[in-house]
Amino acid sequence: LINVEIFGSATDDVGDSNWPFLLFVHGVCESAETWTVQNLARAAQRNNWRLAVLELEGHGLSTGKRSVCGNFSRLIGHAEDFVHHITSSPEAAEVPFAICGASLGGVLAA
Repeated sequence: LINVEIFGSATDDVGDSNWPFLLFVHGVCESAETWTVQNLARAAQRNNWRLAVLELEGHGLSTGKRSVCGNFSRLIGHAEDFVHHITSSPEAAEVPFAICGASLGGVLAA
């Protein structure tokens, strides 16, 4: 299973249902809980963006061998599924989004 963490979601009841989404793919040995991603989540909220973080296989709450990125084609598929999942969800309907990443996540986001 691949985990996605959402920060500043409409379920937080802070009036952010129209905020755009920033989709983020982390680098190797990171997760939604690492310092870099947590800082990004705070910055996104300060600027009225919701943050959705894809945790790559083997990272965070996703399954897989810890801190090992498997087959690159499979990782690209996970990134594509992530974008489709978030952008087709009811809470993301009709709002803009951007996708970015760090390190390996930046390559996958591109």
